[in-house]
Amino acid sequence: MYSAIVSFDNILVNMTSLPDSDLPSPTAASGDTRVVHLVDDSAEARRLVECQLEDAGWKIRSYESGQAFLKECGAHSRGCIILDLQMPGMSGSELQQLLGSRQITMPVIFLSATANVKMTAEVMKRGAMDLIEKPFEAAELAAAVQRAMAADLAAETARVESASARERIGRLTTREYEVLDCVVRGMANKQVARELNISERTVENHRARGLSRINVESIPDLVRLWAAARSDNQNV
Repeated sequence: MYSAIVSFDNILVNMTSLPDSDLPSPTAASGDTRVVHLVDDSAEARRLVECQLEDAGWKIRSYESGQAFLKECGAHSRGCIILDLQMPGMSGSELQQLLGSRQITMPVIFLSATANVKMTAEVMKRGAMDLIEKPFEAAELAAAVQRAMAADLAAETARVESASARERIGRLTTREYEVLDCVVRGMANKQVARELNISERTVENHRARGLSRINVESIPDLVRLWAAARSDNQNV
């Protein structure tokens, strides 16, 4: 192990080389196409962070400003975002505030040498995953990126599962949906019949046909399907 202090453009970073076993394993190494999007107005700072994360196995895309980032990235972009908190023009905090309106949901990591308690609280309240103070160690940044990438993967998996669940539920007839929705809410057939003003036998028929149509074999599986459909705040 060795350590060196490197200073670029008033940015002091502790560059620590560690054995591979001590660094988080990047998902990029397993064929993941996710990208670390680095936004910093300092070319020297960008090169420094690029060097650290490329050595750890990540794919990096750099931008000199928030405007440049917004021109290239959108709701389809996957990975995580590293933002310098203080930048001329559009600051990192201001860019963070624009992400939601652009439907950019990638986790955000802030870097800052001057963040105070108020600034830190504001960006964390808006959903930042980490704020790393400079100087920082290479392993610290790599670990933060690993956590962010894992969160992005989990969120994408949940979105895919939610879309699949909504598609399956969408196959139901109106009455089948009404019956199964009552079942999910814990109603017995007799209660569903009263709720929908139909016979208990009709409830049983719609329930059986609905479960078959969406390929669900048990009530716990049905409840999980309903929950997945609503996991990204979508109505079903």
